[in-house]
Amino acid sequence: MPTERTALAWERSAASLATLAAVFIGAAAHRNEPWAIVFAAGFAIAAALAWRHGRRAYRRRNRLGASTVPAPDRALALLALTTLVAAVAAAVAVVL
Repeated sequence: MPTERTALAWERSAASLATLAAVFIGAAAHRNEPWAIVFAAGFAIAAALAWRHGRRAYRRRNRLGASTVPAPDRALALLALTTLVAAVAAAVAVVL
């Protein structure tokens, strides 16, 4: 059960980043802000990587057992950094 919850958490993070990418694409189109396309592309790539990481971790944990797989410290740190960048970009988009 914990393995499934972890995989679902990564998928939720990926879905959130994909939604944020779509919002930034909309902002770029409707507000004529080309800088938002760069953030949208970054968030879309981050979404794909988070989804892939969740799927790989799920398969690996099922194959090897949850106790033998180390925690994804680097992936989690990158996701946290991406979330921070998303918050700053959203704040900048609202202020401008």
